[in-house]
Amino acid sequence: MVKLRLKRCGRKQRAIYRIVAIDVRSRRDGRALCKVGLYDPINNQTSLNLPAIFHFIEKGAEPTRTVYNILKKAKIFQELSGFFFNPNPLFLFFCSTNKEAISNATINLMESSILAQDERWRHA
Repeated sequence: MVKLRLKRCGRKQRAIYRIVAIDVRSRRDGRALCKVGLYDPINNQTSLNLPAIFHFIEKGAEPTRTVYNILKKAKIFQELSGFFFNPNPLFLFFCSTNKEAISNATINLMESSILAQDERWRHA
């Protein structure tokens, strides 16, 4: 089974985490199937590869609790009405088979994240 989880990178006292799709049996810093994002807890910055994340979730990958909270903060689950989360067994179920709705939601998310980044650069 595949999970979306954090992989520690960076130096001592300055951790940066990659969000990776990885087999459950692999250790924390083991070989990942695909890098799907980056999370910097010190600067509180996140960069996500949304098409890759949606691809793995669609195939049945489950995010860990921390990765789920990162994705929730990025407002990924608000855009897609086909995603439901049951926090007790920590499963993410993909209920929609409408590929067009998924691709439209992906495009909307990417556009909104690009606009948000533009706004941050203008105010900096």
